[in-house]
Amino acid sequence: MGKIKNKDIATALNISTAAVSMALNNKPGVSKETRQKVIAYYTRHAGPLPLAEARVPQKTFIFEIHKNSGDIIIDKPFFTEIMSSMEAAAKEYGYPLMISHYDPSTDLDTHIADLNAQDASGLLLLATELTPASLEHYKNLTMPYVLLDGYIDNIPCDAVTLDNSNAIFRAYEYAFHLGHRNIGYLKCSTDIPNFIHRFDGFMKARYTLEPELVYQKPVVFTLPANLKSASLEMKNILAHLPADFEMPTCFLSDLDFIAIGTMIALKEKGYAIPDDISIIGYDDIEFSSVSSPSLTTLHLHQRTLARTAVDLLIHKIENAPPCCSCIQIGSDLIIRDSVRDLRE
Repeated sequence: MGKIKNKDIATALNISTAAVSMALNNKPGVSKETRQKVIAYYTRHAGPLPLAEARVPQKTFIFEIHKNSGDIIIDKPFFTEIMSSMEAAAKEYGYPLMISHYDPSTDLDTHIADLNAQDASGLLLLATELTPASLEHYKNLTMPYVLLDGYIDNIPCDAVTLDNSNAIFRAYEYAFHLGHRNIGYLKCSTDIPNFIHRFDGFMKARYTLEPELVYQKPVVFTLPANLKSASLEMKNILAHLPADFEMPTCFLSDLDFIAIGTMIALKEKGYAIPDDISIIGYDDIEFSSVSSPSLTTLHLHQRTLARTAVDLLIHKIENAPPCCSCIQIGSDLIIRDSVRDLRE
């Protein structure tokens, strides 16, 4: 009997090489039945499993912060709250949390190989800036993993994310019920899955509530993610609009920073908020409650997001379910003073 490759075992048993690796190394993420099949096949063709390969898995979670542009994942309360909540939830299950960072200056395959070498029990992947191409690389992880704050369409994967599309739909519906019929969108210039899903919600609400607009393009302004840059770009846009341009009566936005930056630019141009133009944000940052006027926005539940991701990873480790789960965490529309009731 000689050595046998994981690939050969995977082919013979019609399973993935990652499943073979987890079974041989006694890692979580495969069912008891699959583990027994792999060990039996290995023993039959290569002899007893070496003790070095029968090690006990380490009870550790990795929190992987994946940055693509770095424009969105910055030192914001949203991400700070996620990290602290995730650490507390993992600790309750008895798993210390290790922090790992990836940025585009590093080779992703090498980075993932380093993650696999950590011999951790599971990984929580912050998917805010994750791209479909990058997710394909993460499929080479040899440990169970769950995406957090994002998911990729058409790529099955366990994920816990925000109800991005539904949240924006509800915001549009709120403005519509207050009499607004020309509703525009403030889109972030950084393209991430969350923003794509938010704009999907905007378009879905537009065609659901105003089907007569199906052949009309909405007014969409594309702005940077931070407040100062958003304000400067909005001033530039306003300065170059044609004289006969019809401004929307209300704007929805990808982020509070974009919404507040736009409010500053509009007020400098002479528009009154909300008398002339109403604005709805997304995130409910602390400044949104004290801006002038205070910003109507969508409040997110970061602690629930983080805790649910940890719960899902534990379930994946302990039960090895046969299919993926994508869980959406709801948000609350916080009504303040930046939207005018046109029914008056």
